Formats: sequence, structure tokens, C-alpha cells
Amino acid sequence: MRSARPDSSTSQVSQVSCGRALDPGPPLTVLLALTMKGLLMRSRMLGEVGETGESEGGEAEW
Repeated sequence: MRSARPDSSTSQVSQVSCGRALDPGPPLTVLLALTMKGLLMRSRMLGEVGETGESEGGEAEW
């Protein structure tokens, strides 16, 4: 009984620590990368569309 409790607690702690360490890291970096790529693509599309007719080129200037 004593040996089973520490094993389960250590396994839970390791899983929780790994989850806390891994979850905040890669997802944020991936989200940031995706958002940056999306913003770049959107800025290019908005820039092309803005040049053709729309007057929303202010965003592309800064």
C-alpha cells in the first residue's frame, strides 16, 4: 500500500509538471507563428486589395 501511493503520486506529479511545462510552451509558439504568418498573409492580401480600390492601406503603412 505504501509503495503504491508514492508511485501514483509521483506519476501524477510528473504528468502534471510535464503538462504545465509543455502545454504553455509549444502551443503559444505555434499560435504566435500561425498568427504572424496569418497577419503577414492578411497584410499582403489587404495590401494588394487596398491598392486596387479599398482605402484601408493605413494598416499596411505601419
